[in-house]
Amino acid sequence: MNYLKPLTSQALNRFLSKEPTFAPEVLRSRPEVPRVSVVVPSFNQKDFLQRCLRSIIHQAYPNLEIIVMDGGSSDGSKEVLEAYSPYLTYWRSERDRGQSHALNEGFARATGDILAYLNSDDLYLPTAPLQKVVDAFDRRPEIDILHGHAYLIDENDRIFGFAASLPWSTPNYHDGIFCIPQCASFWRRRVWQKVGAFNETNRSCMDGEFYLEADRQGSRFEVLPAMTAAFRIHSSSITGSGRLAQQYAADQARLREEYARQRSSNWEQLQRRLEARLLRLGTAYRFHPRLTLKGDTL
Repeated sequence: MNYLKPLTSQALNRFLSKEPTFAPEVLRSRPEVPRVSVVVPSFNQKDFLQRCLRSIIHQAYPNLEIIVMDGGSSDGSKEVLEAYSPYLTYWRSERDRGQSHALNEGFARATGDILAYLNSDDLYLPTAPLQKVVDAFDRRPEIDILHGHAYLIDENDRIFGFAASLPWSTPNYHDGIFCIPQCASFWRRRVWQKVGAFNETNRSCMDGEFYLEADRQGSRFEVLPAMTAAFRIHSSSITGSGRLAQQYAADQARLREEYARQRSSNWEQLQRRLEARLLRLGTAYRFHPRLTLKGDTL
């Protein structure tokens, strides 16, 4: 097994503390390469929005669209967006109907060959993930959705855990097996064209529903064996606060009714969960042995 040098919290903080030093035109300097569009939905996340935007801009990918859909924040987010506006393809700050609506509005403006979204409290890593995604799609034209691995970070950018990306399947999803860190997922435009918009009535797991529909439409998923993003868990985040727990349970019940082809037996569920756990631990140990032994894994 090949072990990779892990990213430290200190290195991540240095990466996020730097202002962009290159001209905005760098992000539009090579129109002949595949265009990547990243949509950033946000609402009252000023404390994290700047660092999220820096993490995208610092990728310096030469054909990059950054589209920010802010839901009319009142915490100073608008001033952050104004400061970084030369690097943004489009941004607006006005009231919307929730995250799924913001995403749909953003992707309606996106023109990229490769699409993704990054919540404004999450990050891309200083490991050139966008270039790795573009290269992987170029090598595997039959693949529709790529998903890499992610670190778990707190409100101070401290790395405390690891979110391993596992092979996707609809039964795994319904058995509660975490397969895709949303912030580390990317898809071709043809997936969006087949699946259509995010379900705006789903406020807790719209990403999971998107993957389920993509699977039903025949999309091909593949794990990208690379660290790509950081998923932030903090007291005001959906995951950290648990404020949508009841809504999440209701959404998951609806998705099982709509997408589950057949119910798994208890033995099948146990077997899949054990296999996923072993694969997750092996993957985490390869990328960050210390976190696997002392931290959390999803």
